Amino acid sequence: MRKKIKEKKIEREKNYQQEKEKLILLIKNNIYSFLIGFTVFVFSLLFVSKAYLPKLLTKKTTQQTKTQEELEIKKNYQTYIVQEGDTLFEIAEKFYSDGNLMDKIAEVNKLKDVNQIEKGQKLIIPKIEEKKDTESKIEIYIVQPGDSLSSIAQKFYGNLYQWPKIAQANNLQNPEMIEVGMRLVIPR
Repeated sequence: MRKKIKEKKIEREKNYQQEKEKLILLIKNNIYSFLIGFTVFVFSLLFVSKAYLPKLLTKKTTQQTKTQEELEIKKNYQTYIVQEGDTLFEIAEKFYSDGNLMDKIAEVNKLKDVNQIEKGQKLIIPKIEEKKDTESKIEIYIVQPGDSLSSIAQKFYGNLYQWPKIAQANNLQNPEMIEVGMRLVIPR
């Protein structure tokens, strides 16, 4: 009997050792699996950060540059929303007290036709530094057959919309009433 008890005890210990070894083996396998998974995760993270981080940083830098450019534009420009009945000439009059400077607005807004603006359209109005001439230059022009104030303005200023300068300098009440031989002051 003692022998049987001893044999059972030995057998239990043997089973216990086997279970213990299985458990240790299972724990080792779990630790190895965890370490392998963690290593793969870390390497994946490094790969993704190397591949995409520069793109993200570039995108952020581009957005910052755009924001800086927008701030620069806001310093040197203002905006205007076109109202019903507005013309580019009138808008230039409003901002510059000179409708003939409408070309500046057209240029900044890349308008192909100065007569094609629509109600609700957002226009960028550039700030213009006034050139202060210490000497006013005046030229005299004698009206030729077929001349109009706009054609004369085109000859002298390269812009037919500058005709009001000539009309104002000559106190013309009706700009269409110029005659051949008339002497006109052309302000510079």
